[in-house]
Amino acid sequence: MKSFSNIQAISVSVVLFITLHFLLTLVSNYLSKNSSSFLTLLPWLNLLAYLLYLLTGFISSLLAKSRLIITGLAAGLLSAFIAVLAFGVGGDIFWGLLTLAFGFILGGIGGGISMLLKMITSEAL
Repeated sequence: MKSFSNIQAISVSVVLFITLHFLLTLVSNYLSKNSSSFLTLLPWLNLLAYLLYLLTGFISSLLAKSRLIITGLAAGLLSAFIAVLAFGVGGDIFWGLLTLAFGFILGGIGGGISMLLKMITSEAL
């Protein structure tokens, strides 16, 4: 697999995050208008939204050459920043800062998982 520079890896993963978050927003808007059981699906939609931060950190670290966890942290934080600004996630300042913290932490976890995966696969070869 081709390795990208850290900036390129973060850019690719953030574009993927924006696309997937937009699709998740469309699905949740559709379900909120057409489903009587939307409140039962809401925790699952929130879980998917938080997993997007983890996926962003994982993908960016998987594509990066070095500093995998830092790349995952940066991608998660940038994704959360875009979610707060572009998608209106968070509402007020407290929830916006909490979203940034979750994006930072989950992006770093995704970067750590990617680093472990690279270490395991390099030992297997």
